[in-house]
Amino acid sequence: MPVPKLLIDGYNVLFQSQLVGRGRGPQWLHAARNRLLKLLASRLTPDELSTTQVVFDAPRMGPAPPGLTQPSGLSVCFAVDHDEADDLLEQIVREHPTPKQLTVVSSDQRIRRCA
Repeated sequence: MPVPKLLIDGYNVLFQSQLVGRGRGPQWLHAARNRLLKLLASRLTPDELSTTQVVFDAPRMGPAPPGLTQPSGLSVCFAVDHDEADDLLEQIVREHPTPKQLTVVSSDQRIRRCA
């Protein structure tokens, strides 16, 4: 993946939106994540999609889905080797070659201070 220009705190954005829905069936979180990814794919340009990374916490139960690139070009990863997505988001910001050109989307104060 190219160096991200747009970094999204996936669950933070998801739970601030109306995309979670009302039901809590067995696959509710997976379905909500997919709704977020589809919304992003429909709203961002192909160039924006190719330089956007969405970071989610790794699931507490079962194996985490692998990091992947959606057919749209959107990069998705799970914070498997971190306690939480915030730790991975901070690492990405700190290691970014041009952090002033990075836009971070999160309402989490810790992530906002780091960005």
